[in-house]
Amino acid sequence: MDTKSKHLQIHYAGENTRANSVDVIWQLQKWEESRPGLLERTVMISWGIWKNRNDFRHGGRHRSGQEVARSSLCLLEEFQLANEKPTTNAERNQKQAGVGVVVRDDAGHVIAALCRKLYTLLGPLEVEAKAMEIGVKLTKEVRVRDVIFEGDSLIICNAIHGLTETAPSVQNVVTGILKCA
Repeated sequence: MDTKSKHLQIHYAGENTRANSVDVIWQLQKWEESRPGLLERTVMISWGIWKNRNDFRHGGRHRSGQEVARSSLCLLEEFQLANEKPTTNAERNQKQAGVGVVVRDDAGHVIAALCRKLYTLLGPLEVEAKAMEIGVKLTKEVRVRDVIFEGDSLIICNAIHGLTETAPSVQNVVTGILKCA
């Protein structure tokens, strides 16, 4: 197998045979060096498809492929973050942060989910403001109208509601949220 190729190629045992999941996983493991994380992402999305099918068969809502992929990959990232070794102070000084957004309906079912890395040096307040901005944009993208937003920062929530003066470091983001909402 040519691992320098731009396209993933999975070869089957014979012309007229169908590969089972073990064959597919074996082929994906061969690609691990050139495409790290491909196996994990494939397994998680496969699980998401299986779960979506079962939820639908048992009376739940059918989710789009994009929703299934997003939520599955977000769960994978959460799992990996929860299970990674503690970092040293030198490793913590990376210029990135992560945000996660979950959109649920009034019954608590997930409508959309998103996780994103922010590749810039931001403080906790700025990250919370960006998370709220990303959440507002996601709800518009999935066309949800009657929305209640929740966040971890009382400062950001109060600024959006006009209850306190907006901190200068997040003033543009809060203004953008208010224009978008």
